[in-house]
Amino acid sequence: MGEPRWRLVHPVRQREAMLRGLCQVCARPARTELGFVFLAGPGDYAPHDTVVTACQPPVCPPHAAVAAALCPHLAGDPVVFLAASCPLYGVLGTPYEFDAGELQALPSEGRPVPYGDPRLDWFLASQLARRLRTFTRIDLAEARALGPRARADGLEAPRWAA
Repeated sequence: MGEPRWRLVHPVRQREAMLRGLCQVCARPARTELGFVFLAGPGDYAPHDTVVTACQPPVCPPHAAVAAALCPHLAGDPVVFLAASCPLYGVLGTPYEFDAGELQALPSEGRPVPYGDPRLDWFLASQLARRLRTFTRIDLAEARALGPRARADGLEAPRWAA
């Protein structure tokens, strides 16, 4: 397995974890009976924010504290969301345009582009995004206490290769 490489998100692993609701640490089902646990940095969202878009996959309850302790972005007091509803929203990546006979990369806005947006016609996606709809803010102790993972309809989750 090895050490985490924080800034180098593996696009296939990120996509699989987001699509299948897998823990970003252990690649096993992350769903609890109450929903999914998502982590964000201390300054990523204001306490009153009602719209949250996550590009980082969820974590299972046993790995919430592990991820928070190891990830430099989560240092301090990470924001922990328990999301009962978190549908796929769009993608994060690089926009392109065709100009003067060449394909040119454009600067990224740094925000996910929602599905259905016409900009996606010329867009190279690198990460899936989920919109947290019905969520509550909890702390790491509450996340740990959520209990064992729910089963993923009998599917065995992939184990990330080193």
